[in-house]
Amino acid sequence: KRAYLALSGRGIADSRRVAGSPPDNGLQILDVSQVQARVPNPVISVVGQILWDDGGTAQHTIPVTINGKPYVIHADEAGAGGNSAAGWAKACAAGLAPWNMARIIDISDETKPVLTSKLQLDMNNPENCASVIPDLAGLSGFTYGAHYCSVDNKQNATTLACGYFESGVRVFDIRDPLRPKEIAYYNPPAVTTPSPGSQNNRTAATGRPDHCSSQVKLDAVAKTLSTTCQDNGFMILKFRDGVWPFPESSTPPGQQN
Repeated sequence: KRAYLALSGRGIADSRRVAGSPPDNGLQILDVSQVQARVPNPVISVVGQILWDDGGTAQHTIPVTINGKPYVIHADEAGAGGNSAAGWAKACAAGLAPWNMARIIDISDETKPVLTSKLQLDMNNPENCASVIPDLAGLSGFTYGAHYCSVDNKQNATTLACGYFESGVRVFDIRDPLRPKEIAYYNPPAVTTPSPGSQNNRTAATGRPDHCSSQVKLDAVAKTLSTTCQDNGFMILKFRDGVWPFPESSTPPGQQN
């Protein structure tokens, strides 16, 4: 009876944003109960929303329960300045995250969603811009930001795994949503031959990092995750002993995103 929408807007440092305009990127919660009840000419109403300036091009949402409490995991597809070198520089100058990330949002009161935490890597910290931006010389579009994320179990989420364009696959412990922490990562190797099915190295293998932009699937029984990256293709990754799963983790079918 609810729809959790990713409102695709623009960050405050995006050159396409109208100067002085209010935030338009974030999460919106809709009441779709009349649609579910098959009411003729149903009315869909806004229950609540939360918007932010330090991200843009909202990508997707995952409604989850953590420790019995309702949350929405939200991922953007652009940083505060969009997906361009000029935008990264503007975001850095404004002291905002230049690349996109996932967020955990408390929806205990659906009329007033509250940001609980941001899943930031070191590259998201504006203080590191001078070290990170030179890595991307000559590149544009999708680079270090997050894309698709998954949890282990939407009904009892303990773990969040996200595929990034040029930051590999990252796994987070979200059992304490106020203090999520990264527990594992994998950066696939750059390819040395063109990959025809890739939008990353389709015609020339430039050494650019692989784009791991697909859904990630966790398997608590096998202690693995599986995903597809644009150049390296389908991969199954094994966690080191003791890293994951947690004792309370489970991965029932259909409950990951």
